[in-house]
Amino acid sequence: MRVLIPTVTAGAGHLQAAAALEEAWRALRPADDVRRVDVLDYTPRWYRKIYVQGYLKLIQHAPDPRASRRPARSPSTPEGAPDKTGSGRP
Repeated sequence: MRVLIPTVTAGAGHLQAAAALEEAWRALRPADDVRRVDVLDYTPRWYRKIYVQGYLKLIQHAPDPRASRRPARSPSTPEGAPDKTGSGRP
C-alpha cells in the first residue's frame, strides 16, 4: 500500500504529528510505501512565506485553547474529587 502523509512546515506540531503517524504506520505495516510530504513545497515561495508568517502571528496572538476560566486543580487532586469550590466538577 502507498501512504501519503501531508504536512506543512509552519509550527513544530504539524511536523511532530506527521512524524508520529509515519513511525506508527511503519511499525504496523513495514512493507508499505510511506511518504511524508510538505505540501508547501508545491506552492510558490511567496505563498509559503505568507502562510508561515501568518501562522506564526496567529499562534502568537491567539488565546491558548487549553486555558480554562475555571479554577485550576492541583496535580495531587484525584479525578472526581471536589475542587476548591466544592462542586466536584473538573
